[in-house]
Amino acid sequence: MATIGTGLAGILLPMFLAPYAARVGWRQACVVLAIVVAFAVPIVGLLMSRSPIESSHGHVRRDSGDSLLGGVLSDRIFWILLGSFSLIPMAVGGLQLHLLAFLADANIDPIEAGRIASLTGAFLIVGRIGVGWLVDRIFAPLVAAVAMIISALAIAAVAIIGAKAAPLGAVAVGLSNGAEIDLIGYLTARYFGTPAYGRIYGLLYAAYLLSASLSVVFYGWIFDSMGSYAVAVRAAPAFLIASAALFLTLPPYRAMAKSEALGQDEDSRAEATEPRKTVEYVIVGGRNG
Repeated sequence: MATIGTGLAGILLPMFLAPYAARVGWRQACVVLAIVVAFAVPIVGLLMSRSPIESSHGHVRRDSGDSLLGGVLSDRIFWILLGSFSLIPMAVGGLQLHLLAFLADANIDPIEAGRIASLTGAFLIVGRIGVGWLVDRIFAPLVAAVAMIISALAIAAVAIIGAKAAPLGAVAVGLSNGAEIDLIGYLTARYFGTPAYGRIYGLLYAAYLLSASLSVVFYGWIFDSMGSYAVAVRAAPAFLIASAALFLTLPPYRAMAKSEALGQDEDSRAEATEPRKTVEYVIVGGRNG
């Protein structure tokens, strides 16, 4: 629920900005978009200033996180997740950015194109809330695989039918993106626990961003080379099916117990030494008194 703001933006911006850009030009539309962002900055700053300050009490054991991270990088599960979360944006990242251009090439009216593109935001919200609800009840890799297969079928329909099926492509982009953002955080926690959560999540999310960037270049290169997006759109379902296949190779959440046990062992050893220090201090104090 906390991350549906991007979905709302994905609904509203194409519906209002795309027709405006068609009427006055993309440069003026970018100015309007910059003004919107400028208004948002102080609001974000105000909200962040009101966030609770983290307590400095207690100790944070970084050594256990470092040792766990080293083991994670040689763990097959980590590389399966990295591959899965790289293939999804490779399929839909470029499609999302080039969707309006794809629709314009099909001679679809800018207002109608904006409505179609707004489906990405709507189904991003559906993906985030729906997948979040499902993974609390069903094995998450299975949920992920089904979501990617549905998205693959939707984009395959676009590849076969053409622009008439563009709404299905927009649905696939929103659903797969919404599901993936939820799954990165959820599966990181379930498989690796919390000792090195931030660093593992950061690596997986960086792979997602890198792949999304490459996807945009890939779609653009295909269009410049061949005069259409057809090859890129046909390749997208293959990427999503490959991602689904990788998700299905994931084992039960056994690694979580190991990581938590490691953190608990470290904390137990720390706690075992602290009482002795306290006793020694009391005894010395008594002698001085």
